Amino acid sequence: MSHTGDGAGGTRLDGDGLRLLVVDDNRDAADTLGLLLQLLGHHPTVAYDGAAAVRAAAAEAPDAVLLDLALPGRDGFGVAADLRRADGLGDVPLVALTGYADEELRDRASQCGFDLYLVKPVDELALRAVLAQVAEVRRLARRVSELSAGGRAFAAECRSLLREQRRQLGTMREAAESMGVWAAEAADGGAGR
Repeated sequence: MSHTGDGAGGTRLDGDGLRLLVVDDNRDAADTLGLLLQLLGHHPTVAYDGAAAVRAAAAEAPDAVLLDLALPGRDGFGVAADLRRADGLGDVPLVALTGYADEELRDRASQCGFDLYLVKPVDELALRAVLAQVAEVRRLARRVSELSAGGRAFAAECRSLLREQRRQLGTMREAAESMGVWAAEAADGGAGR
């Protein structure tokens, strides 16, 4: 697991696991989630503040960002806006992580470009479901890249795959809503973390 913002370095692992950026100012929570993701076969990078998150995302090109909303300084909403504007990161799935199950906050997250909203503590099964959808989005994005490299003859198929990728992101949200993940209540009744 790699860490940013604290001088510690890490190495990127090879393999099929997802490249995930975990952003949380609670170092224990961030490191624990990073460790879980690593145990699940993924390749997490952990950042503890918004500025480090934007730098790490630009350097690492993650498959998804799991982003705490209540960061000090530039909060998760601001970081999400920065990521959506950054070259090559505009379509990266953003997953809000928060201790608040508040509907107003959930709506704001959706309006700010988050694809999913998970309430801490995050349920492992819900996390696995989200990661499966992210993996499918990554597969489609890779196929689009392969076809794009082939020239204009593949333009129609590329457009079709891009539409499928956007549909998958919508399916990701629908699956989360049906599992109660998007509107999940925190175990402690929605108290903040």
